[in-house]
Amino acid sequence: MKESEVTVVEVPLPKEVVELAKARGVDPKELTEAAKKLLILEIVAMESKLSMRDALELGKEVTRKAWEKLKRGES
Repeated sequence: MKESEVTVVEVPLPKEVVELAKARGVDPKELTEAAKKLLILEIVAMESKLSMRDALELGKEVTRKAWEKLKRGES
């Protein structure tokens, strides 16, 4: 992938997510990669043939499940 094909944006993570990840021993790089994957998944869902409402619901469901998994201490 060429450098010009990448756009860098700052995505703030809620403080509670970062604190919980630290408490669970999650490496900051791993948390960053997980956030990046979730963002990409949500963008793909919104650009697919799904309706905007369905795409947003899919994004919320994925985020909710990831958050629950983090709370349980799973990797």
